[in-house]
Amino acid sequence: MNSGNILQKIKYKIQRNPMYGWEFKHAGSEHVIKYDSDHNSLRIYAESYCRTHRCDLAIYNYIGEVEDLITFEGLKIDSFG
Repeated sequence: MNSGNILQKIKYKIQRNPMYGWEFKHAGSEHVIKYDSDHNSLRIYAESYCRTHRCDLAIYNYIGEVEDLITFEGLKIDSFG
């Protein structure tokens, strides 16, 4: 097996941010992709963002417990023509 064929999954999370409400970011990083005061709006944005990636998205609730864990395998886009 060629090691170039093995893709590591990226891990993202949505968690509470005391200043901005909620944040969507790479897990294990300080880099925030997006802030939002509304948890559901940020979740919709994050799911849309993750749909084209091979990744896991952990969604935390208000008290810091994992509420949901979604695995994305990425979209395969077929070209026609």
